[in-house]
Amino acid sequence: MPAPAYYETLRSLLLQIHRPGKPLVAVEVGAGNGELSKYLLTKVPGLFLHMIDHWRPIYRDAQVERTEEQQKEIDRQSDLFKAACKATDFTTERRKIWRMDPLLAVREFGNFETDLIYLASADGVSAWWPKVRARGILCGQSQDVKVALGTTLRNAKPIQRKGGLWFTYRIE
Repeated sequence: MPAPAYYETLRSLLLQIHRPGKPLVAVEVGAGNGELSKYLLTKVPGLFLHMIDHWRPIYRDAQVERTEEQQKEIDRQSDLFKAACKATDFTTERRKIWRMDPLLAVREFGNFETDLIYLASADGVSAWWPKVRARGILCGQSQDVKVALGTTLRNAKPIQRKGGLWFTYRIE
């Protein structure tokens, strides 16, 4: 089965912004089963990828007993985590797995800047934007990105769309 079109769009964007002699670093927020991670790590030589996902359901209460439906979601998230690890085990030195809420992970990044950040959903656009380096890219697949942005991102080019992906460049 061929990869979705946006996988190739991401690959070409990464190659386009790569600076010779500099490390190429990307963040995938919402890594899920690791298929996109595997594709990028296979197709983009030298890429270092931060894979971020909570890989566990978020329940507001800390009840000990779960409903059958809640337990199925716990099992599903656990299976996704195992699949993501397995999909990228061929290059553990080129990836870091962050098993935590993405909005907590962004805080852990501190002043670190990255070349490209891919968001699986439109959540956290404004939180992740400061982590994109100058001439770097913030992108995602969500159709509701303009709603998530609310206001224009500072120092961003207008949003573009290609291959099922939206993206913007940081211009400072």
